[in-house]
Amino acid sequence: MLNQEVFRSYLPYINGMLVLQLLFSASKLVFRKWTYPVATANLILNVLSFVLLWFILQDTAILNPELVTKIGEAADGQRVLNTAFNSIKAVFLFIFLLDSFEGFHDAYKNSKKPA
Repeated sequence: MLNQEVFRSYLPYINGMLVLQLLFSASKLVFRKWTYPVATANLILNVLSFVLLWFILQDTAILNPELVTKIGEAADGQRVLNTAFNSIKAVFLFIFLLDSFEGFHDAYKNSKKPA
């Protein structure tokens, strides 16, 4: 389904984001509760992840050329691809927004608790 050569060109960036997410997850074990700095770091990672996803999905060469040809032969092939990519972006945007909101909500709740 994916063009392996193009996908491999994105692997360093994908791996970099995975390392950052892993470091962030490990830091949550140290801090043990959500604070505003932790929530802000989470927001930054979510924005970076979404920007990476956006750039990957803007590159139509990411798909296998044979698949693109088959889809393109359909009456509305290009519209189908655009709709699919936009749907994926919307789903991930919703997930990242929900995760960021939850982080700030937890930080707010933790800031109201007595030390």
